[in-house]
Amino acid sequence: MVVVFMRYNRKLCVPAAIAICNRKLENLCTIHENIRVKSGAWEESGVFIYTTSNHIKYALNNGYVSIATTSNTPSTTGTFP
Repeated sequence: MVVVFMRYNRKLCVPAAIAICNRKLENLCTIHENIRVKSGAWEESGVFIYTTSNHIKYALNNGYVSIATTSNTPSTTGTFP
């Protein structure tokens, strides 16, 4: 699986999006976020885990997204207490 981070898209009016693609770069799903995506990594089980300023979220390649944990204070360094 390949992940492509996209910046602000004026047509969709979203600040950030994640495109999950296969090895041939065929789009499997696109995830739109209201705030900037800071970083992400693949888990061994095939789950993509990514961070925003105050959430750690996970995404499956079928487009399902959920929040794993929330921080009370926004993170500027990308780490959580």
